[in-house]
Amino acid sequence: MEGEHLAIEYRWAEGKGARLPEVAAELVRLPVDVLGTPGAPASLAAQQATRTIPILLAHVGDPVALGLVATLARPGGNATGVSVIGVEFAGKQLALLKEAVPGLARVAVLWNPTNPGRGVQVLQVAAPTLGVKLHLVEGRGADEFERAFAAITTAHADALLVLQDYLLFSHRTRIVDFAAQSRLPAIWLPKRKREILYGDTA
Repeated sequence: MEGEHLAIEYRWAEGKGARLPEVAAELVRLPVDVLGTPGAPASLAAQQATRTIPILLAHVGDPVALGLVATLARPGGNATGVSVIGVEFAGKQLALLKEAVPGLARVAVLWNPTNPGRGVQVLQVAAPTLGVKLHLVEGRGADEFERAFAAITTAHADALLVLQDYLLFSHRTRIVDFAAQSRLPAIWLPKRKREILYGDTA
């Protein structure tokens, strides 16, 4: 039980990716026995901060491609955990949008370029085969959403696809509200397989 058998030290970067190395270093200095990290940016910051304290990865895309582990079968080093290679589903999500939205030609893709991953590359490969043009819109911080929403509106996108990312996920309600108000069909590359959100297209 927490407080009796173990102590859990919680730290947040408050949606600011640049703070992750500072947060990881603070936990290492305590020191803790294990670091739990959700997502690629936090995991990379933790590995930068320590090569000795075990790191338990959660919701990391491809830990091998990110350099967090040597192989999935034999991670090596101090990191192990659960891999959710969600970016590989990006092409399938785009195909779902194409099937669900008649005449789909232009899709706005909301993504966080500070989060390493292959989601954009997967989409760029899939888009031509589906006859869809992508309009990439960056969302690096909470203060950029209004600019991002304006860019999506200006682009006259037929639909919105949101790539998997810790920052975007933490502001999912705001993003889904925008899609609903704009009557823009939207699909979310899920943080978990069941979390697929659609905008109101009625």
